[in-house]
Parts: sequence; C-alpha cells; structure tokens
Amino acid sequence: MRFLLGAACALLLTLAGAGALAAEPDRTDAVRVLIDVSGSMKKTDPGNLRTPALRLLVNLLPPDSEAGVWHFAQYVNRITPVAPADGAWRRSALDAADRIHSRGLFTDIGAALDDATEDWRSPVSGERRSIILLTDGKVDISKEDGINEQARADLLAELLPRLQDAGVSVHTIALSRDADQDLMERLALGTDGEFFQVDSAEALQRIFLRLFEQTVERETVPLDGNRFSIDDSINEMTVLAFRGPEGAPARLQTPSGETFGRPGAGDNVRWFHERGYDLITVNDPEPGEWVLRADVDPDNRVMIVTDLQLRTTRLPSNLLAGERLQYAAGLTEQGELITRPDFLQVVEFNVTQRPEDANRGPRWVLRDNGMGEDEQEGDGLFTLELGQSLTEGKHTIITQAESATFEREDRQRVTVYGDPLTIREVALEDAKRLELTPALDWIDPETLQLAATVTRPDGTTRETGVPANGDGIRALPLPESGRGIPVKVEFTLAGNTDSGRRFTTALQPVSVKPLAGATEPAAEPEPEETPPEKPQANWAFIGAVVAAVNLGVFGLLGIGYLVWSNRRGKADEDAGSEDGDEQDIDRD
Repeated sequence: MRFLLGAACALLLTLAGAGALAAEPDRTDAVRVLIDVSGSMKKTDPGNLRTPALRLLVNLLPPDSEAGVWHFAQYVNRITPVAPADGAWRRSALDAADRIHSRGLFTDIGAALDDATEDWRSPVSGERRSIILLTDGKVDISKEDGINEQARADLLAELLPRLQDAGVSVHTIALSRDADQDLMERLALGTDGEFFQVDSAEALQRIFLRLFEQTVERETVPLDGNRFSIDDSINEMTVLAFRGPEGAPARLQTPSGETFGRPGAGDNVRWFHERGYDLITVNDPEPGEWVLRADVDPDNRVMIVTDLQLRTTRLPSNLLAGERLQYAAGLTEQGELITRPDFLQVVEFNVTQRPEDANRGPRWVLRDNGMGEDEQEGDGLFTLELGQSLTEGKHTIITQAESATFEREDRQRVTVYGDPLTIREVALEDAKRLELTPALDWIDPETLQLAATVTRPDGTTRETGVPANGDGIRALPLPESGRGIPVKVEFTLAGNTDSGRRFTTALQPVSVKPLAGATEPAAEPEPEETPPEKPQANWAFIGAVVAAVNLGVFGLLGIGYLVWSNRRGKADEDAGSEDGDEQDIDRD
C-alpha cells in the first residue's frame, strides 16, 4: 500500500506538468556564470575563447532575465553586478568579458559556488536558478593533498545539499580531461544540471548556446535551410550565424529583396562579429520571408521578441529510461493562454524528438481535441506523453507551432540514463533470486520503493514489494518452475532524485532461466507388452471330457436305435390292418 501511494503521488506530479503550463506565473530566469581564470587555462584555452563564448551568452540573454558573472582561482571576484540583463548590464558584462585571463593561482571551486549563491538560501516561487561553472581543474586550494581532499568532501557534503534545497541547477563544463570529471558530473546530476566534458575551447561557443537554451526561455522561429519567416507581431529579432574558419561573413536578405552585411547595416541593426559567429539584432524587422546568407549550420538560430509566444512544459535535464512525462504546448498572447477555436484550428502543433547521434527522429502532430493523449478538448493545451521513445543518450525536443501567418519554435535538451538499479541473478541450492543494487549516484536510495510482478511458468502472476536490507540491496526470491520454462519479472520503481524530483519508471523486464539441471521431469515408462501365458494341458480333465462325450454319443445312438425299432414295428402292424379292410368291402 505504501508503494502504491508513493507511485500514485509520483504519477500525479508527472501529470501535473501539463496543467502547470496554464497556471505558471511570470517567471524570472536567473543565471550566474563562474569562469576559471587559473594559470592552467593558458594551456587548455590558449586563445582565450572563454571571452567570445561569454559575449555570446551575454548578448543572448533577454532583458527580463537576471544575471551575474564571477572569476575564480585562488580568490573569487564578481566582475559584473547581479541585475536584470538590460542594456546597461549588457555593456558592463561585455567589458568584463575582456578581463578574462589565465594568471590565477589554485582553483577554489567551492568558494566560487558559495560566493555566487550566498543569497540563494531557499527557493523562490517563479524564479528558475542556474549556475554555469567552467573549469579545467579540480578542487585545488593548497599544496597539501589532504587539505584539497577535505575541501572537496565539504563541497559535496555541505554546499551541494544547500544548492539542492535552494532549487539551484548547476551546469558544469570540464575543459580538460585532467579536470575532476566525477565532481563536475555529481554537481550537475545532483542538481538536475547538464555536464559537458570537452577537450578544446573551440567548442565553448556552442556549449554556451546549449546552456543558454537550458537556462533561459526565449522565443524563436524555425530556420529552414537558412530561410525564416517574420510576422508583424515581432518587435525584434536576433540572428545567430556560426561561421567556420574559412566561412564568409554573414549577410541578411530582407523580404523586399535588399541584402546587407555588417558594413551596410541600418540604424535599427546591432551587429556583433566575433571569432566563430555573427550575432545580428534587428529592431522592427520587416514582415515576410528572410534569408540568412551564411553557412547552413544546425546551431544557427533566430530569436525574437513578441507578445505571441509558444509555451511548453519545462522538462528535467536528466531522465530515466522508462519514465513517462506529460508534455504540453500552447500559445500565449500578452501572457494569457489562447483558447479561441477559430485561431487554434489554423495552427499546427508538432513535436520532434531528435537523438544526438541522428539527424531524424520520431515526430508527433498534436491536436486539442480531447482524444488520444490530449487531456481536454478546447482548453488551448496540446498534450503528449513523452518517454516511450526516449532511449539512453542525449535528445533534443523541438516543438513548433505553425500557421499561414506565423511560426514559433522551442528547444529543450534531455539526457536519458539507463536503469537506476543493477540486477544480478543469484543461484541458491534449489532456486534462484534476483538482487537489485542502486546504480546511479543522483538517485536518493532512501526514497526508493520497488514493486515486482512475477509471472510463473503456468501463466499466473504474483505482485509483491521488494524492500531493501541494511546495505540497500533488494532481494526477490523466485519460484522454481521445474519444467525448464523461464520466470518473467517486471519491476516498477518510484523515488526521488537528489534534486528532489519525484519519478516513477519501469525497469527493463527480466527473464530468469531455471537452475541448471532443473528440466522437465521424465514421464513414467509405459509397461512393455508381453505375450499371454500358454495354459498347461490337464490331461485328466481332457480324458474325463472325452469319456463323457463318448458316453453321450453312445447313449444318443442307443436311444435313436430304440426309437427307430419301435417305429419300424408299428409300421408293420399298420400295413396288416390296411389289407383286412379291403377284403370286407369286396364281400359286400
């Protein structure tokens, strides 16, 4: 009963995702960036590509977000104020990006996290908090290894739980194979953040783009072969065009056919030309189809400012294979969900799941008709259950709303992990059992509730809870079939992640073969056919029978002779009588 209650609560929390889209209040995206400036960065980032990567993030942040930037090495320095990312803050942050260096001593990761989150002690409703931590090293505050090890342990035991309690997601970038990747991954997964390990600073710009999309919700329109549509509700557009080493500078073609580049841009255009990319912002863009004259790149983007916005359920950064999530999309106008049928019936909502190692993936068309996976007809929410197709690995969920007059797009990245428990078969003397052990560090083992459905060889099933012993291991005894038929087991697991998210997932089914030698019992042998025994001759009995038969025969012959003799005598008398009668007649 306790497990069923926990699973039901987890299911309600999962399904609440769709309803939360409609009820979600105005939210502030708060982002704080921590950049390692220790001396080792001279080797891992000799071209100081941290600077253009930070500039990209600064220019992408919308004015209604809040941000701050820190340097850290032996000491921690806040190089921008924590403030809304408006024009004044942006200018300050761009100047600060030029002060990134590689001259610091040591690498005090714990102090940097503590200083940047000092005012984040408890969660605030309507605020999404994110840290972007970039380092090439490990906790290094002293020349003595013991002191460094203690500082690392304190970070995990004291600071990490505080970040979890405050609702902070830590996204980590390890810019070297020598970095403490285990620490970076535990910080990220323990707070539902994303972890990146890169060998070259050349990748930083694209990673910062991905982290921007994970930490800030900003409206975009889809690019189709570097073509995109701008409608008359859009007040501003920002085009991001990545450029290869030999790539030509980007140019834009307006719907009226005019083409311009950085030198000929008008007064309503802000153009940032950086190593590796161009970022072009156009105020009051002309409605119609625009063309980006640049390399076609999957990371090119068009971001917009508009009152007509696409809103989607915000997905966790990290999922478990087998989870099912209710996902919803809808359009808002000036913050209000649009439910007008005459408007929505001409809009197509579609969702595409794109695995990281593939160009294509499954695609769904959503309808607000109350049928299939849609929860309620005409409520303005287009819903879908995600999960069945989410296999282990990284995926991008792309949602689009399209009509004849406008287009909107939203992107989210998720990383899917395998089963949170390892399953091992243990052979006993006359049966088997399954032992299940926690396999993921970011799952809270104290909250796990495991249920099993065992299908016996005869087809009957048994449902049971599987509690943990003192070591956290769960054991499930299995029935022995005795017929060579496997026993099938299905598991359902509910629990919490270290970041506090409740989940329910189905583990991979298990088929357990019987013990070696336990085969179908041999049938009892059928008795061999034997010829019937020949009876022994009883000559005395046979002689008596023959004698009796002979006596009977002779008796019958004797009787027959007497009968014949009597009949013969009577016949003679009858013959004499007949002769006398004839004489009497003649005499008369």
